[in-house]
Amino acid sequence: MRFVRKAALALTGAVLAGGLITATTGPASASPAPKAKAKAAAVDVAASGASSPAPGTAPKATGGQPADSPALAAAATCPAQGSRIKTSSNARVYLVGPGNILYFFNDSTEYFALYSSYSGIKTVSQTVMDACHAQSYDGSGWELAGTELIKPSGTPDVYIYDYFFGGWRWITSQSVFDRYGFAPSKIVGVSGIPAAGPNWS
Repeated sequence: MRFVRKAALALTGAVLAGGLITATTGPASASPAPKAKAKAAAVDVAASGASSPAPGTAPKATGGQPADSPALAAAATCPAQGSRIKTSSNARVYLVGPGNILYFFNDSTEYFALYSSYSGIKTVSQTVMDACHAQSYDGSGWELAGTELIKPSGTPDVYIYDYFFGGWRWITSQSVFDRYGFAPSKIVGVSGIPAAGPNWS
């Protein structure tokens, strides 16, 4: 079931009094089936002008093996949840999300809905990126389409919009918010509590 998005009323630029997200209860976690993936496009995160590999071309690793070789991927470890990563040959930025799902940003507008700068992005090898794809839900990346951070009035709870899980997801604690490096200045105030999908943790 798709949840209806609530319109944003005002942008808040300060950390919330008494802690950004301190509530101890939230929507019950569920696992609805993800929706179909949206069309992908690269995020311009650097002035280097790095281009994406040609469609259908497997990046090559040392030793002549494709970078997506199971042997190479098994030897690599994906960074922890909350990490923002890219490769030197591709400008697209990925976020290692809850459950090790690999999200990506379609463009800078989506990226800057959650972050205030490109600081903190890690450049990883293709084998590490392949390991992240391998441990993700379906071996591919999910776009954070139309993502946003909101805080309903009268509550300390903060939610993130996740299209593929059907709508708003409650960020369960301040430490989770910090782990993902989200910018408090990007939180938008709204008038009501949205219908929510599984928690973001």
